[in-house]
This record gives sequence, structure tokens and C-alpha cells, in this order.
Amino acid sequence: MNKNHKESYKDTLLMPQTNFEMRANLPAKELIIQDFWNKKVIYQKLITKNKNGKPFILHDGPPYANGDLHMGHALNKILKDIIVRYYNSNGYYAPYIPGWDTHGLPIEQAVTNSGIDRKAITINEFRDKCQTYATKQIASQKTQFQRLGLLTDFKDCYYTFDQNYEAEQIRLFAKMIEKKLVYRNLYPVYWSPSSESALAEAEIEYINKKSWAIFVAFNLAKDANTALVIWTTTPWTIPANQMLAVNENFTYVLIKVGKKKYYLALDLLTSFVKTNKIEDYKIIKQISGKDLIGLKVLHPLYDRITPVVHSDHVNLESGTGIVHIAPGFGVDDFNLALKHKIKINIPIDDQGKYTEDINDDTLVGKFYDDANELVINRLKAKNNLLSSNGIIHSYPHDWRTKKPVIYRATWQWFIAIKTLKPTVLKAITKVDFLPEWGKKRLTLMIKNRNDWCISRQRIWGVPIPIFYTEKKTAILDSKVINHVADLFAKAGSNIWYQKSAQELLPKNYQHKDSPNNIFTKETDIMDVWYDSGVSHLAVIKNNDLPWPVDLYLEGNDQFRGWFNSSLITGVVNANQSPYKTALAHGFVNDEKGNKMSKSLGNTITLSSICQNYGADILRLWVASVDFQDDTAIGPEILKQISENYRKIRNLLRFLLGNLFDFNFKSIINKQFEQVFETLAEVDQYILVKLNNLIKLSHQSYQNYDFINFYKETLNFITNDLSAFYCDISKDILYLNLANDIRRRQIQTTMFYLLTSLIGLLSPILPHTCEEAFQSLNQTSWDQAKTSLMEQSFPQPWKIKQEKALLTKWDAFLKLRTDVNQAISQAQTKAIIKNTLESDVVIKLKQENPLLSEISAKDLEKLLIVSSAKWTNDNINTTYSSDLAEITVSLKQGSKCPRCWLIYSSLVTDVCQRCSQVLAKKK
Repeated sequence: MNKNHKESYKDTLLMPQTNFEMRANLPAKELIIQDFWNKKVIYQKLITKNKNGKPFILHDGPPYANGDLHMGHALNKILKDIIVRYYNSNGYYAPYIPGWDTHGLPIEQAVTNSGIDRKAITINEFRDKCQTYATKQIASQKTQFQRLGLLTDFKDCYYTFDQNYEAEQIRLFAKMIEKKLVYRNLYPVYWSPSSESALAEAEIEYINKKSWAIFVAFNLAKDANTALVIWTTTPWTIPANQMLAVNENFTYVLIKVGKKKYYLALDLLTSFVKTNKIEDYKIIKQISGKDLIGLKVLHPLYDRITPVVHSDHVNLESGTGIVHIAPGFGVDDFNLALKHKIKINIPIDDQGKYTEDINDDTLVGKFYDDANELVINRLKAKNNLLSSNGIIHSYPHDWRTKKPVIYRATWQWFIAIKTLKPTVLKAITKVDFLPEWGKKRLTLMIKNRNDWCISRQRIWGVPIPIFYTEKKTAILDSKVINHVADLFAKAGSNIWYQKSAQELLPKNYQHKDSPNNIFTKETDIMDVWYDSGVSHLAVIKNNDLPWPVDLYLEGNDQFRGWFNSSLITGVVNANQSPYKTALAHGFVNDEKGNKMSKSLGNTITLSSICQNYGADILRLWVASVDFQDDTAIGPEILKQISENYRKIRNLLRFLLGNLFDFNFKSIINKQFEQVFETLAEVDQYILVKLNNLIKLSHQSYQNYDFINFYKETLNFITNDLSAFYCDISKDILYLNLANDIRRRQIQTTMFYLLTSLIGLLSPILPHTCEEAFQSLNQTSWDQAKTSLMEQSFPQPWKIKQEKALLTKWDAFLKLRTDVNQAISQAQTKAIIKNTLESDVVIKLKQENPLLSEISAKDLEKLLIVSSAKWTNDNINTTYSSDLAEITVSLKQGSKCPRCWLIYSSLVTDVCQRCSQVLAKKK
């Protein structure tokens, strides 16, 4: 048989035809598809179409408008997009409004670092530059988000610097004032010298830090040889000491070490002598803590008296059971000083430097942390230092600057969480949390929180709209606050800095504490968590969207942030949470599980993945991970995801290619059940498997279990379709006549497979599925729908004989696996060269009428062999399994050059089937 003869038969085959290329080229194609979506205003059409549908509102938490996006942003936004796409394609009214958090310190720092001298220009000029910077950052980030193919209108976004947004923020503040939740107080708060501002608990993260741990002797005023011993990890606070505290319920001992005598708690004696390396000591007496109260001791550095008092916060966990009290730098210390009516000294300024209030020229102007060694050396010189050791411990840091913070008493504005706490805790019980531990975590945070410090000593943000009278009395009047809100709505919050207090107050405003009509304004701005925390009002309610929303979805760090602040503002507004479900995701690490860091060189950017792989690869990665835990990404992982993507794409291409001559109109107007009855059993079986995948897809999308859908879909494509159904269909699709009934049955089945799969996968792979839809649509099957997104999401069918089909054909697939094993062994033994040469005889070990009713002719097609049959006779078994004994031998005969199967005899030079097909083709 000559080569030309082979080529001529190849021309008679109905080979797949499609413009859906094997090479994805996603980086280029995705941009074309996104442009198509935008020009056809697909998102807007979809939202309009679903306007009267059941709502599903996912409210977008605003990312901070500074810097390029990282993989955490990509994970977050893709997860949201998958959900929004699913609900929109199911007819829900699910608009998605992205937003940005635009105020705060990082933007101020970025503007200052650009060469702008904040003190050389006016406040309004600086604020304008901050807004300009934020706007540029938003534009950059928006472009990067658009590259992911998000289903939204990026012209309809929200920004926390928007004047209407700011006005809503102030209106809620007025409501807080009405409820008497707002107050100003001198109180120790987390203070960040690096940010020169107070911080809320949500802005604190704990990082290991090296500190000095010292034991210090406070000598009795009347006996220099006897001292009370304290232990502290903040030597810099010793100069600000104003009291010592003991617990009247503890037992204390007086021990003698050399010529000195020391008081400390009995329970801490062993650890004390060990840490201080004291080998020789004598217990002189035991006394009650009550006996120490009222003693007067000398400050270890200065010539002044320090009183000894009782406090319940003194414990036996570490130290000596005696605590040194510096009221300006600790909550318990502060409250204790108030109780004893001691004037509180706070000798540290905003930058963390000692002020003249310390009354120590050697310390004035020195940064607090730099003073530790100086204090230690002076204590040593005065013989009041027992020991000093460096320790590594978890210490609060500013989560923006990553630098240590201190407790520092300052005048701040607070929201009384303690008053709201019962309602907030009740609201939490009605929220669904995923993961479930989120409920416990947020509950504990609220239980341990009494106040929310909302004031920040910055410029770029929403001003706290408080006026002060001549007597420095704060005007807490909701009508005045709402008046300011109206001004902000018209002119933006810059007006606060453009106008005087008199100009900003309501016309003809009078106050008894300002007889001369002289008022001043608050200079602090609001906490940025308060800014973003009111978004459910400024965005959701102001757009007349259903409230509370269905879903908040953010990183698990937002339990201390946006989940927290939104919950509190929601309770203030309407006594309930603004979200029904809070879904949290983990962080994105490198392939080794390490946190991504520029310094480690292990970062991978969103833009680089889109440029090298395409957004759909990144989106498929998101669907493939257990996102509620920390996840990993890197070159090897992306390589594996790309390989799985190719499996999906090649399957779609195969289905498309074999539908090139299919008349879709023959079935699109018919009921599925009616068409289903006309198909062969194996077709019906694969559609039952598809139907189960459709059912599972709804469960997975609604339960946010994307990884389950990903795995099951990949398994269906790889094993049920590529390895089985598509494989057994090639012979019929390529070799039979175009209008052969069996060929049309398979094409009908493949039409359902293709349209269902691109529908099911479209929330995850929107670009690829749109490309496949457009390729299919060029055959004019449904050109009324310009985009796949205008198609409805696949819904499960009602199939009566589902169980029977699964029982029979699942059993066959097990048998087919056994036959393939037998064929593989026959190839290894050189009995056959390839599968098509096989002559297979099968003897079932147990009678199975469902299997044995498959005809020998069908069995050959299903096993893709030249000959196959059932037998009840004894056979020369070459392979045995639990199901059957199998013999594989070489089929004797001639090979048909068109179908490559072996026959006992050929008609001319081809088999009888091919001969009949060729004759009809003429």
C-alpha cells in the first residue's frame, strides 16, 4: 500500500475543525475578550436583565490605595468575582461595586517622601497632593484589577475621599453622639512614635522584639538597706515612676542577701533567686501584702518619695509580685493613679522623645528606646540594679511602619464599645462565619474591647467635626454634626480647613460657654477603620441595595479590621450586623510556605503572571486551593495549574472541533428529556455524569467550596471524557458518514457537554469559556446572545433512569480498566504492538446481565479493539481481576488502511464498513 493511497483515505475522514486554537495565548486573547465585553456593555446588560431577580449582594472591602497589587489582592478579588459571576448567571441581581480606602498615614508618607515639605505648604495644599497621589494609585490598581477580567463597571466605584461618602461617615458620627457613645478623655492608648499617632487595636500586630528585663530595688525611705524589688521590660519608664503596687492577698517574704534585704512575693522567690543568680540568702520573715501598703520608698534615680498601694492587676505570673507604676504609660497604671488622685506625668512627646516634664536634663530630647541603657547604667551606679538581661518577647508594633509602639496617655476621642457590647455580641450570633472559628475570634475581640479610639493626629483624612467653646468645652450636638455633614456633601471635607469655626457652625449659632461667639475646631482626623467601616451605609444603603448584605469576603486579618469596624457601625446604625455571612481567606505564601518578601526575593506579582501565563491561569489557581487556609504559589505550582488548564482547553477544543457540522437547531428548541431518550446508553450515561457535576457545581459555588468543584470537574474531563467517552467516539465521529445516526447522537451529547462545561467553568475561566462560546456561536446556533455571560448557568435535568445507568456503566468502566491492564501486559510481552490489534475475550466471574447485554460489536467500539466478545467457556487467561478473566491475543487478518482495525477479510483494500461509507460519499 503506497503512501499516496494512505493520504487519499485521510481525506475521507471527518476530522475536527475549529478556530479554537490549541495554543491558548491568553495574555493577548484576554485583552481582546475584555475589550469585547466592555464595548458590548455586557455587565450593564446583565445587571439590567437581573434587576427584578432575587438579590445577592457581595460588598467589596476597599483595598488601600497605595502601591502595586500583590497576590493577596488577586486571591481576594478573583474569589469575589467567581461568586458574583455565579449568582449573576443564575439570574440573581448581584451588582458588584469595587471601592478604595484612600486616607491615612501611608499616603501622607508617600507624598512627603516625594519631596514635599508638609510644613512649607498649607494643610489644604498638602491634602490636595494626598488626594492627587491617591487618585493616581487608584488608577494604577484599577488597571491591574481590570486585567483579571472582573465582572463590574470600573466607572462605578466608591472612594472614601468622595464627599458624599464623607458626609455619610459624619452622619453616623452624629448618630453616635445622639446615643452618647462619643467621648474625649486623657487615656493610655497604643501610640506609634513612627506614625506620630494613636492606633486602634486593629492596627497592632505582634512581632518579636529584644528588650531589657531588669530587677530594680526601691529602697525604703527610712531604711536604705531594705528595698522592695520590681521587675520590668521597659527600663525607659523608670524615670516616670510614681507608685509601686502590691496585691494585699499575696504572701510576701523579706530575704537577706549579704547586707541588703529585699521584699518580694513568696511564690516568685525560687525564680527570683535563680534569675538573679543568688546562691546564698536567708528568709527573715513572711508578711501579708496588706503590711506593705502605705510604705514609702525612694525613687531609684531621683530624690523623691514613691508610695506603695494595692492593685488587683498585680499577679504572680512573672517578676516579683511588686509592680512599678508609670501612670502615663499603661492602662492599669493610669487607672490606679486616678483612683489615688495622683497627678499623672506623661513626659514623652508625639515622636517618642522625653520632654522637659521628666525634670532630667540628661533625658530631655532623647528617644525613649535609646534611653534604656542609660537608665540601666544609672541604676547600676546608684546600686539599685540587681540584674539586667536581654530577652526576646512578643511586642506590639505599628502594622504599617512595623516599628514598636508604646502605651501613652493622650487626649483622644473614643467610641464607648462597652455600652454597645451586649448588642454587638448578640449581632455576632446571627452571622454565619466561614471558617467557623471566625465567630469565636470576633466574639473574643469584642468581649475584650471596651473602647475604640477613633482620633488620629494626622492631616489626610476625614476631620472629627467637633467644635470647642471659649471654655474649651466640646460641643457634642448631633444637629451641629449633621450640619457639618451637609457641608461636606456639598464641598468635601477640605472645607473644614478652609473655613473658620464660626463660618462652619450653623448660622447665628449661640452657646452659653462662648458669650463672645469664639469657637475653635478639633484638629484630629478619624481612624481610617472608621472610614471604611461605614461603607455599608455610604455605598450599599445610598445605592438602595438590600441591607444587610449577603456576604463580606476578606483576608482573615480583617477580623481585627474591616469585619470589626463594619460590625460596630452596623450596630450603631440599626442594631445588627451589616453582613449576613463573613467569609475569610488566608494569606498567599511562596511554594515553600514562606511569607513573600522583596528582601527574600520570593515575591511574584499579579502583572507578571498575567503577562506570562494569563489571568485565567491565575483564576484557575484560586479555584484549586483551599483558600480558607494560607495558600502557596510559585513557578512549579503555576506549571502544574497550566498543565491542568491545557487538559480543560484541549477537551473544549475537541468538543468544538467535532461539532463543526452539527445542526444545533435540531435540538435547541426541544426538551432535554425528549432528546435524551433518542441517545445511546453510553451517551445517556455520560450525560448523567455531567448532570451530577452540574448538581455539585451549584453546591460548591453556593458553599464557596471551589476546590471541590475544581477537582471533580478535572476528574470528569480527564477520566470520564478524555480517557473514555471522547476516546471511544473518535472512530464514529471521524469514520462514519456525516449524517450517520450514531454520529449525530454523539454530537448531540457533545453539544450538551460543551455548552454545560463552558457554563459551569465560566465563573472561574471567563476568558477561555467566552472564547469557546464565540467559536461555537459562529455556527449560528444562538447569535441572539452576543456573550456567554448572557447565557443562563446550567441547571440539572430530571433523568429517571439515572441510577440504573450509573450502576451498569460504572461497572463497565471498571471492567474497561481491567481490559486496558490486560492489553498493556500483552504489549509488554510483545503479543501485540498496539491496542487496535487486540482480540479480547472476557469471562465474567459473576453473572452480570447489565454488562453481558452489551453486544460484541459495541464492545469492540467501547474497548477500541479489533475484536471483543463475552464467553462462558474456559479460556487461556492472560489477566485476571476481581471482575473477570481476560484473554488478549493478536487479531488475525488484514489491517484496514482507513480505520486501522484488523479484519478477517477486506472488501477490495478497505473493510466492509469503510467501503460502504466511501460508496455513499460518492
